[in-house]
Amino acid sequence: MKYIFLLLSMLSLASCDKKEEVIDGKIPSPWTQSYITQYLCGDYEVSQVRNSAQWDVGFYGGIYAYPSPDVSARTTLTGVRPPEEQWKEVKYLSERNGDLSFNRHMVNYPGERWAWADNFREIHVVCRNRDLDEAHPAGSRIDDLLQVRFHTFAPYVRSGYEGKYLTFVRKKLSDLKEDEAEMIHHSPMVFEFFDVTGMTGEYEMEVTLVTVEGETRVAEGTLLFGVPVEDERYPWTN
Repeated sequence: MKYIFLLLSMLSLASCDKKEEVIDGKIPSPWTQSYITQYLCGDYEVSQVRNSAQWDVGFYGGIYAYPSPDVSARTTLTGVRPPEEQWKEVKYLSERNGDLSFNRHMVNYPGERWAWADNFREIHVVCRNRDLDEAHPAGSRIDDLLQVRFHTFAPYVRSGYEGKYLTFVRKKLSDLKEDEAEMIHHSPMVFEFFDVTGMTGEYEMEVTLVTVEGETRVAEGTLLFGVPVEDERYPWTN
């Protein structure tokens, strides 16, 4: 499946009040107060290529973009929010993340500096319709059966913008710490079963993501295992 993020492939860069600088003699680079230049939010959904132990949580419907006032991106895929509302939201998110002292010209393409607007304190997964084993009946948490993977800007921002700008997190979901799923890179979050032996048919997944503000987001979707590729009942999973 082609992710909707691929449609966000172009940014228009405009000069700001600060003096512009040319990076490598090629690209005018605007000054930015914050390292993260755009926040994305929308309805979370589960997506899988059939029979794969790996599946994603991301934005597969409409999304809203909150671009930084330092970068002149105004377009969203489902409409444009009033600028005042955008700037207010970006200011809140930047303050919440402690990302207010980058204060320099861009050092990489701004699309690499887009993050999910939500930071999460808890992430849990249940399979609603099937028992996974005796210890994991339908409707119970299966966090210990899954690995979660994503990239985050948080260590870079919290270090005062030192070291690598992206950190790769890969661990058992049940071992995820409450401050690790923050400032997540805009790519989908990947989940993978450690073992899919014996799994066949449909598995209705529900992912609950609790934000640092205490709000609950839910992603839902059906995973398929042991389903022939030519089975026309499931065209969306090819």
